[in-house]
Amino acid sequence: MTPEQMAMIDEIPAYFRSEKLETEAVYFREPGGMGFGLETVAVFLLGSIALGVTYDVIKAAATAAIDWARDRVRRHQQDLRADDSGSSGRDSDDSADPPVRVTIYGPNGAMLRAIEVSRSGVDDPFGQHFDTDRR
Repeated sequence: MTPEQMAMIDEIPAYFRSEKLETEAVYFREPGGMGFGLETVAVFLLGSIALGVTYDVIKAAATAAIDWARDRVRRHQQDLRADDSGSSGRDSDDSADPPVRVTIYGPNGAMLRAIEVSRSGVDDPFGQHFDTDRR
């Protein structure tokens, strides 16, 4: 894991706190294996909400995950442009659009959301459609 990846992973709890949620654990998996992604992260919500995982809690968790993933994708694109600016005038590969995958689990270990965010949009098959131009 690169220092930049470590820093981004360390930022995830702050995104959840901004939605008034606490995370119990965040797990990162190096990309590779079955398909490619920029990052793959599992987030476990804190057990203090065990009294009930309401729609509002799930929506807040999805919002936090999407906001973090969008920032991660944005930084990746900026890094690509910065790397290419020092090269032989070649533009960044705009066709590269690796996703960031975030899976959110509730206090009992049940999967609440599986979200995939890329530069081209958000795939949140278990939730509502999120505006891809929010930020």
